[in-house]
Amino acid sequence: MIFYIFYFLCAIGTLALVAHKYRSWRAAPAAQRPAILPLCTSGICVAIGFLVAVPLIGVNLNKLTGIPSLSVIVMGVVTMGWVGSGQVMLLYWRYSPARAWRSARWILSIYGAIAVTQVVLFVLGGPPADLHLEFLVTYPAAPFFGEQMALHFLAYTVGMANIAYMCWRWTAEPTTAGRAWLRRGLRITAVGILFGVAYGTVTFIAIIATWFDQDLSLLSTHVGPSLNILSAPLVIMGMSIPVWGPKLPISVQKFADYPDAVRDHRRLLPLWRALQPVDPELVHQQHHLGSRFQASSRLFWRVIEINDWLQLLEPYRSARAAAAIADRIREADLTDAQAQAYQEAAEIKAALAAYERGERSADVTTVPEHGAAEQAHHAFAAERARLTSIAAAFRDPGLNNLAAASTAPVASTSDHAAATPR
Repeated sequence: MIFYIFYFLCAIGTLALVAHKYRSWRAAPAAQRPAILPLCTSGICVAIGFLVAVPLIGVNLNKLTGIPSLSVIVMGVVTMGWVGSGQVMLLYWRYSPARAWRSARWILSIYGAIAVTQVVLFVLGGPPADLHLEFLVTYPAAPFFGEQMALHFLAYTVGMANIAYMCWRWTAEPTTAGRAWLRRGLRITAVGILFGVAYGTVTFIAIIATWFDQDLSLLSTHVGPSLNILSAPLVIMGMSIPVWGPKLPISVQKFADYPDAVRDHRRLLPLWRALQPVDPELVHQQHHLGSRFQASSRLFWRVIEINDWLQLLEPYRSARAAAAIADRIREADLTDAQAQAYQEAAEIKAALAAYERGERSADVTTVPEHGAAEQAHHAFAAERARLTSIAAAFRDPGLNNLAAASTAPVASTSDHAAATPR
């Protein structure tokens, strides 16, 4: 049962790859389309083969058409389509269209002839019993059916071995130099194909053994299918890794940064909540479900929203209040970074109070350009660090006294002590 679930998954994965390549085929220039078409054809054949192999589909196909064991010959034909198309695909990837076609036409002719021969042998064998997966162990020595199966697995094994050889050889050629993910994909594909070669080999041996009254059905019923199961995921991975492999380091980095992004997103919450009443309409709406779970995206928009609100608060920031706050902060035992954070946090708190009262400042302060000397790719990191330090200061209960004291003249040292942050 688990084999059949796996077959469904392999068919879905293959069709997803075909859909991606079909989009590439439509967007590609006419000269490049012959290199993409065999991959789509091969993928469709693989998907059909996996789906028909599932008894739920294969048995019902036989019943629907009224042709006993039709699913067997369908799998035989589409397998030849996949093996032939796979070799043609590699030829077009490696060589010019003119050179590739000289070899491709022979491969297509040979595997087309093999597919036709299988159909003819199947018909000459007479109507078989309505079997599906049991066909291989029931008729290996039967006239015409045995030859049909032997031809199928021999052609399959030789073709798969040639694909593995072509993939591995290509990784050593100058055309793949500097294309690390393509080389990895070709090697993974070659390894996956070799499992298919092993499957075809042991099954072919089991069929031939029955012609000499030897029962090696264990090879075709257990060993072979197990090897074939290992082949499909490796081939799918190898064929697709040049597309998503280059993005993998970025995805890994995002995964590694996820805890820090969640932490800073939460640290900014007090400052974000305090500023939100300035203009709630500026809150970015997460329209996609996936974006709700992307901590880096949510953090990015939280930083943007806070900065937008701070921009709207600028008319309420007073230079006199800023100077008064600075005088009191000098009395506190703070590092330069802490002093800067408390300075900005207190100014924001005072500006919010002025905003709530509707009192614009007559002496608007100039907001410092934090991180202006930073390189562009460090700008967001610098702003993120600055705002998280301000948010940390914003949570200090002593900040209320510091912001309130900024509206009154400096009176005495005792007033300084009462207003300094804890």
